[in-house]
Amino acid sequence: MSNNKYGIKIQVNSLLPIEKEVKKLFFDILNDYVERFDAKTVITDTKLSICLIEYNENSAEQGLACYPEDLEQLNRVLVQIRDPALNGWEGNPSVILFYIGTMCHEFVHVCQYLTGRKGFPIKGAKYNKKDPRDSYFFNPVEVEARAFEAIYTSLYGMKLVEKLLCSDPS
Repeated sequence: MSNNKYGIKIQVNSLLPIEKEVKKLFFDILNDYVERFDAKTVITDTKLSICLIEYNENSAEQGLACYPEDLEQLNRVLVQIRDPALNGWEGNPSVILFYIGTMCHEFVHVCQYLTGRKGFPIKGAKYNKKDPRDSYFFNPVEVEARAFEAIYTSLYGMKLVEKLLCSDPS
């Protein structure tokens, strides 16, 4: 799927037939993000690969977004999200909402990359920048992504939630 407005080509890799819904979710979030923050995309003609994968059972990781640090490189973005369907999930609403929330969180990171936004800090919050946990949790890009994951799940992710709650998602 290519969106002429942004020049983004998306490839979704999933065992479930949800590619169309995932692409729509991403573009709904990007459109909202650009409008909400009156931001412009500074990176265009990007290839976005979204991989819904299985993580090691003991892993606490849920997703990640990777993009080149050097903007002169090819514009490629990789998003990996832990797909609970690949690891004996029970398709209950809590698991599915968490899964879609993680997806929305990672999509906010992609929006940050595409627009050059650096998130927003929690005003007045003090934290130890040398402590990796503090640094991660209070990093403005993470604060912003956590702030919007539930909002975007509610605004744009519910069709995907409904599809995944069906006994036969095809």
